[in-house]
Amino acid sequence: MYCGTTRQVFVKKGKVGCSHCYTNLLTPSEIYRYSNLSKFAFYKIAQVSTFQFDLKSILDSLLFQGISIRFRFARNLKNFPFQISESFMDSFFEKSQKVFKNYFNLSSYHWKYSNDWLYLDLFDEDHFRIYCYPKSKKEIIEFFNVMRQLDKLDEFAFHKQYKFLTACPTNSYLANKVSILIELNNVIDKKIVNPNWIHLNKRAIDLPQQKIIFFIKNFTFLDLKKFFEFWQNFTKSKTSSNK
Repeated sequence: MYCGTTRQVFVKKGKVGCSHCYTNLLTPSEIYRYSNLSKFAFYKIAQVSTFQFDLKSILDSLLFQGISIRFRFARNLKNFPFQISESFMDSFFEKSQKVFKNYFNLSSYHWKYSNDWLYLDLFDEDHFRIYCYPKSKKEIIEFFNVMRQLDKLDEFAFHKQYKFLTACPTNSYLANKVSILIELNNVIDKKIVNPNWIHLNKRAIDLPQQKIIFFIKNFTFLDLKKFFEFWQNFTKSKTSSNK
């Protein structure tokens, strides 16, 4: 099923309409470039260290510092355009209910769902955005187990070379994202960090709410480890300098 998106529409909006766009509309070099964007500025200053990767102690430490984490996956059903028209809505929900039956009771009248710690948004650019805000190591493990079980169903748009396909090519490949939300007031009050020491581009700073958002697309646990090592070393050095 081809959505009919043209090259001109893609150049204007930066988004594609279906799985076929990846082979009929974009060149392999474009897809590679979009899905392998440099992940995050901290790579430039992160140092190799002997820091031991203990997920539980790291998570506890970050939560104590007023830092929250969101893990999110984007997925689209195969054989459906990324934007669902009214004529496809019934069949789309019928298929979706089967895919998520062990986790959510989907209804065509709702676009947001939650099940304790697990969340699902529909039609936020892609068919599904599955995410959680973990409060424990157990929830992180359970979340990734859920995603493994869902992906095993083989119901999502997938390409052997480009992996999971999304409406925005920058989200394709692993089609996941980790967002790290830092409450500036909390970390400043605890003398962990001075905002003048953090240099990020304007897109990464939400000044009105005094929050900083770090994000890594298409992450692996090695990427997370590098971030945690960077943050651990960064806060240690700044705490020491305050004494």
